Amino acid sequence: MMHAPGNTSDLTPELEEKWTQALSRDFSAEVLSTRRVPDPDQPRAWFYDAAGEGLAGTVTRNIIWDAFPKKMKQENWGEADRERNLQEEYCEWEVARVGGKVVRVTVTTETADYYDFLWKNDKNKLLALYQQFVSPDVLLSDLGDDEGYNPQNKWNWPTQGRGALMHMAQVNNTLRAAMNLSARASWPVVSEQGTPVVSEQELIEAIPFGDKFRHSDPHIGAQINELVRAGNEVSFADPVGLYIHEVNLTGFETPDGGSAQPLMRVTRGENGLMLRVVFEAPKDAGYVLGDVTIDGREIRFGSQIVEKIKIRIRGAARTAAQPAPKLQLPNLTVVGHAGPIAGKAFVFGQSPGLSRIVSIPSLISPE
Repeated sequence: MMHAPGNTSDLTPELEEKWTQALSRDFSAEVLSTRRVPDPDQPRAWFYDAAGEGLAGTVTRNIIWDAFPKKMKQENWGEADRERNLQEEYCEWEVARVGGKVVRVTVTTETADYYDFLWKNDKNKLLALYQQFVSPDVLLSDLGDDEGYNPQNKWNWPTQGRGALMHMAQVNNTLRAAMNLSARASWPVVSEQGTPVVSEQELIEAIPFGDKFRHSDPHIGAQINELVRAGNEVSFADPVGLYIHEVNLTGFETPDGGSAQPLMRVTRGENGLMLRVVFEAPKDAGYVLGDVTIDGREIRFGSQIVEKIKIRIRGAARTAAQPAPKLQLPNLTVVGHAGPIAGKAFVFGQSPGLSRIVSIPSLISPE
């Protein structure tokens, strides 16, 4: 049985079984898709369905990258804060200000996939989470309609500085997208001359599995590929999800000279499996978050904090019964096969389409 992301207590045993089945369907779809990457199609893949087959005999590898978007620079802190579509490293955040000062920054790595699951299986739990973490004024009708759950609903896609969000909603920040790129990246590749292709950028160019200009996609792919080349088949560890790996508080200085640790609260996910962290000064501190400095500069943007955060996904590896075949560039032809099949085309799996955009009025979160 697979547990809820972060080992939260959201799911009853019956819902946990349904979550496991939902994960198995997604894993299986990506297994089928990745079998079509080589030329010719292969009867099996080296990415497998951990929810259906289990995790016995596996070892876990933490795959870690920077949370702040690689495409953004320091001078773009404000732009990254304002535009969630730019927050594309499997980490999203919202900032609240009072009198121009930053008072709260909420950071999350939770995916829309899980909340879509709750919409389909336990709408009461979905609504309760929104009312607890975003606003008691959330109505179920705000979150979706007959067409399904809307990840970019008016409470989860704020644009006016409420400092609260429920989960990630940038269209690429989904669990299914992470599955897809990991599955596709599992094939060992060699150049036309037979030299192994192993670097992050060479691999993502050889097997298109994401955006080469992100921290996340090339690094995840290269780490997964390394595990397969070592004789393993791979999947995701339980509980399946994306996590805040660490927050480096070095360089944070409070006005009273005290510890920076009380500035952060983990509000979703158990120890070691952080899904959601809220940054704000304690109520009796006598100062607000915007009075704190990082590396000598007052916190004026949530992005300054996000630059101190690392994200991770947890890969699972088990010894494969046989090594994965090597695919040779330029056509990803299986080494030892007679030759490419005419008309062979890549099949690049798509993450579910969950993106409708609406705006909401400014409102401070009750959290």
